Amino acid sequence: MPTADKFTFIANDGLARIDVSGYDDWTTLSGFNKSDLPSTPTESEINESRRLAYKLYLLYYGLSCVALSEDTRYPTLTITDTNVVDDFSSGSEIIPQKRILGLLPWLEQISTSAFNGDITTSLSVTTKTIYPKRFYNGSTNDESLFLGYGGFESEVSAGNNGAGGARLLLNSLILNKGTSTATVKYDYSYVILNDMHLICESRAAGTGTLTTTASSFYAEAQNSSTSPEYTAKVSATISAIDFYTLQ
Repeated sequence: MPTADKFTFIANDGLARIDVSGYDDWTTLSGFNKSDLPSTPTESEINESRRLAYKLYLLYYGLSCVALSEDTRYPTLTITDTNVVDDFSSGSEIIPQKRILGLLPWLEQISTSAFNGDITTSLSVTTKTIYPKRFYNGSTNDESLFLGYGGFESEVSAGNNGAGGARLLLNSLILNKGTSTATVKYDYSYVILNDMHLICESRAAGTGTLTTTASSFYAEAQNSSTSPEYTAKVSATISAIDFYTLQ
C-alpha cells in the first residue's frame, strides 16, 4: 500500500447535513442502518462512524476492483484498478496532507475508463464522493435526530453491446431502489469492506443470463447468438478499499 507522512488535521464538523428519512435505504459507516429504526445509535456507534468518515476522506487511495468484457468478436478488455485519486486542477495525486475540507476538485469524480476502438465495449471505475456527511432521521436542525456519519459513493461498470451491462455501486445512501424486470436485475445488501459499512447495489442488464450477488460484490451479464455468431460476457467485482499508510 502507498505511504504518506504523518500530519496533524483538525476535523471540521461543519459538514453537509442530509435528512435520510426519505431514502429507500441508508447506513452509517459504523453500521447503524435503516433496519435498526426505531432504535437510536449509541454514542460509540456515532463516534466510530465519525472516525471512519475521516479515514475515508483523508486516507482513501482507491478501489481494488475488476471490470471485464469478454467477447469472441473482439479482444478481451479489462480494468484492474485502485483508481488513484487525482487533483483535476493540476493532474497530480492528492496526497493526504493536501486534503482540506472544501477543496472543490476533491469532491468531483475520480474515474478510470477503457474502450474498444469500435465503441462496442466500455469499462469504468468512478469514485464520486468520499466527503463526510452527517445523517439525520428528519430535520437536520434537530441534533436529537442525528444518526452518525456516512459519505461514500463508488461505481464499477462494464458494458458490451452483445452481453449487456454489469454494474456495482457502493454507497452510504440509496434514494430509490431499482425494480427487477425481464431485462434488468437488481440485488441489494448491507456489506462491510475494510471496516466500512456500506450498501452494495448489484445491477445487470441484457437479454441473456443476468447474475447479481450484492453480498459478494459481483454483477454479470452474458449472452450468445448464432446470427451473428458470438459469445459475450461482462462482469464487475470489488475486493477492497485501499488506504494510505501513515509513516
